[in-house]
Amino acid sequence: MRVVQRPAVGWFSLRLMLRAGVKALVSALAGTRTARREVLAALDLVRQHGHAGGRIRPAAAEPGQDGAIWVDYVADLGDGFAATHSIAWLVGRDYLGLGAPGQVVAQPVPDDATHEVGKGDFPAGLTLLPAGQITVFGGDQVYPYATQSDYADRCTGVYYAARPWDRHPDRPEGRRLYTIPGNHDWYDGLSAYVQSFCQPGRWHGAWQVQQARSYFALDLPHGVSIWGLDLAIENDFDAPQLDYFTERAGRLKDGDTVILCVPTPAWIKRDARLAPADAGAATWDAWSKIEMIQQLVKHRNGSAQVRAVISGDLHHYARYHAGRDGERNSCQYITCGGGGAFMLGTNSVPDEVRVLDGKTATMAATFPSCAVSRAIRNGVYKLVYRHKLFCLALAVVLFGLVWVFQAASYVMKATGSSAAMGPVWTGDTALDMLQSTIRNWVGLIDFWHVLLKSMIHNPLLSLITVGIAAGFIAFAASGRSIYSQNWAVPVAGFAHFMVQICVAFLIAAVIRAVLGPLQDWILVYITLMIALCLFFGWMVCGTLFALYLRIANATTGLHEQELCSSQAIEDWKCFLRIKVAADGLTIHPIGLRHAVRDWRSAPGTQAPKTTGARGLMQALRVSANDFEVPDGTTHLLDPVAPLAPQLIEAPIFIPTIRGGRL
Repeated sequence: MRVVQRPAVGWFSLRLMLRAGVKALVSALAGTRTARREVLAALDLVRQHGHAGGRIRPAAAEPGQDGAIWVDYVADLGDGFAATHSIAWLVGRDYLGLGAPGQVVAQPVPDDATHEVGKGDFPAGLTLLPAGQITVFGGDQVYPYATQSDYADRCTGVYYAARPWDRHPDRPEGRRLYTIPGNHDWYDGLSAYVQSFCQPGRWHGAWQVQQARSYFALDLPHGVSIWGLDLAIENDFDAPQLDYFTERAGRLKDGDTVILCVPTPAWIKRDARLAPADAGAATWDAWSKIEMIQQLVKHRNGSAQVRAVISGDLHHYARYHAGRDGERNSCQYITCGGGGAFMLGTNSVPDEVRVLDGKTATMAATFPSCAVSRAIRNGVYKLVYRHKLFCLALAVVLFGLVWVFQAASYVMKATGSSAAMGPVWTGDTALDMLQSTIRNWVGLIDFWHVLLKSMIHNPLLSLITVGIAAGFIAFAASGRSIYSQNWAVPVAGFAHFMVQICVAFLIAAVIRAVLGPLQDWILVYITLMIALCLFFGWMVCGTLFALYLRIANATTGLHEQELCSSQAIEDWKCFLRIKVAADGLTIHPIGLRHAVRDWRSAPGTQAPKTTGARGLMQALRVSANDFEVPDGTTHLLDPVAPLAPQLIEAPIFIPTIRGGRL
């Protein structure tokens, strides 16, 4: 078995930004028009072995000695190996030992690759949670976009390494795997997702794929059902999917409980303080579909209720509670997108949101906390070193524009267009001119007058300048939040452009003045001019870009996601472990403050062979090892430092409804 350890996705990688942008555009234009879901539904209708009529075979998981079924929920998982495997390793163990909420507990490591940790290996006083017999992947199983190789390297291969084998004599089917696709899974029209997760019977380590469609309805004991929705890119339902859930709703019995798994937490953007239109059309489209299913359950059987709606997509934990504890119509709205993707702060999530029937749901808990999230934002200044090529490309664009302005001003001088004023700068007067603008405002006015006349006399220069400025404004628009005012995007984008271009002019003027004595050695002069402009441009323009992200976020609410994605934070991960019992559901939100970066081969595994082009893979911070995996292997890698998860908050108990009463 080949295990690939990839670094976290670099979201400001130039190649990634280009390819992801193209794939997102293609997906937006044609992704849902490929009728992938309709084709899957048609094929499912003729499947044999328990799939005829579009019905998913019942889960083979049987209740344990205590009569309970355990379900794991993980979302947003296919990113860097360190974070993804840290969560997968915890999910893969037979037991987790947890203490009081907020108490981190180091987990014991199995003795070797063919053994597992038992109950007796945990200290006394801990709460032991058995592994999930069923696992739900809640969307965005891979980043940045879906391909077969990325699924294998960043998701399924990682889970294979965490638990290659779990087929006990009394449970030959292993752990049951159900999934729904997120927007990143849809970027190729769902093709790679279908191959990985819509082929019933396919194994991914200890997990066996169950579904033939991109959505599912799973009936569990004690009147509990888990429904997974696929809203695609455009937040819509296909007709077969709506028919499917309508039929499932008709089979609900009196007092049944439904858990909805959805690909996006549309309720997060329905801040109770804002007007409905402020959330945006896409948010309301997504919410309308979630609300449609809730109403479908409610009206098909008056005492059946959706008691929890769970989503990933936002890479943190946030829970809202609608209604009072013990109320029949109460519902939990949980975002838990910490399966491996970069951490997203919680400081911008609202305190209250609007949910079903106009009710208000109140914030109950977050992970990380708002205070931690605000402190983490200051790490954005590392962007200069983390994303060197991006900052260098920014410098190239800005100094390229300075060069074009300089060339235009020389043409104006040569033709007499600006004879009285002179060029923007000359070899021995640039610093003098710059100093004159500092000493009095007249020089500054003259300087900008020359730039304006250069644009007037050169339409191509005007188009280039306007195009670059529009790019800055478009970037500001991409980071808009529901709290951003309409004026914030153009003002922040244009101000960012003006600061960057002014600084670029200043750097170029100073360097040109310093290098003035070398103008007779033209090749040396040009080489040093370009090198120094790019070097200082990388440092200064990159720092200004990070400063812009920080200030724009603090003042206008823009760029919350960019602040975090630029840091690729692999800590503060989370998942859910749900107990389904006769008296109700118990949801255990599990957090991991620190992912483990260093892993070693588990004792008993054969020494792995490093594969691939060593030089290239090391440069990309990628390692790939081949393992021999005999039957019964429980894990391939051990953490060098113990993984120490915690309960994020006290377990959430949802009592069962019987006969319309609690």
